[in-house]
Amino acid sequence: MNWAYLAKNYFGKSRSWLYHKFSRQNNGKSDDFNDMDRELLRNALRDIAAMVNLAADRL
Repeated sequence: MNWAYLAKNYFGKSRSWLYHKFSRQNNGKSDDFNDMDRELLRNALRDIAAMVNLAADRL
């Protein structure tokens, strides 16, 4: 999984932004996904999973 691709193409953010969200820390402060970002991540992962399944079916 290319996290930089996911961050840029689904959130319009940097790879480091996504890393901080996954680690729940940003410069020592608590940082987590808000509800809207969590839903966007859920849908992004489903979209990527569909692309992977499509690629597997084409083999």
